Amino acid sequence: AFLASGCYRYLGERAEALRWLDRAEAGFHHTANCAAGLANVAYERLALRHEMGRYEDVLDLLPSLLRRYEELGMQRQIAKCRLIQAMSLKQCNRVQEALEVLEPICSSAGVREERPLFGRILAELGDLHQLNGRSDAAMTAYQKALPLLQQDGLSVPLADLKLFIGGAFRAQSRLAQAIDAFRTAQRDYQGLGMLTRVAYLHLLIAEAFLAEHAAEIGSFEN
Repeated sequence: AFLASGCYRYLGERAEALRWLDRAEAGFHHTANCAAGLANVAYERLALRHEMGRYEDVLDLLPSLLRRYEELGMQRQIAKCRLIQAMSLKQCNRVQEALEVLEPICSSAGVREERPLFGRILAELGDLHQLNGRSDAAMTAYQKALPLLQQDGLSVPLADLKLFIGGAFRAQSRLAQAIDAFRTAQRDYQGLGMLTRVAYLHLLIAEAFLAEHAAEIGSFEN
């Protein structure tokens, strides 16, 4: 049930994801050591809230979940909580706070051993640097993240990274490269069945294309 909820979440079917989380929670209550399973259900509910744009809810509920993971000694889950905390802070335009949450865990040996997770953290760190106007630091983080995320093949974090790279190129007015990165991200989202993000990329590509050809359009109008 817990795995099924994750599949529905990635497909964007949130009502089904919540239904299967309820079933998973009921099942974990009947296991011998239920604490870890119930904590993981709570984390998945927070991830759903994040995807629904309820960022303040995530930030309000996260501290108690972090304490539960700390009591259980679940370091990987603690790092995932810090990641979603930073992502929620970013969406609330609290970029500096997000950096302060994310930067310390990058030096953790345990996190570095979890290569896909470390790749996701680096990708988000790069996006935060980009939002802070530090394009060079952003690109450095992206370059480190790319091989870590590529090893698992097609995935949401890899598609997100390509989207971030496109945004960095756009900020540097490297519009042709931005369009290429956006199209690559779009193909990944298409392969993952994430049609909302596919549509969003159509808009980004169109905006970048218009910016790239703004001078030609202006001379034509004149």
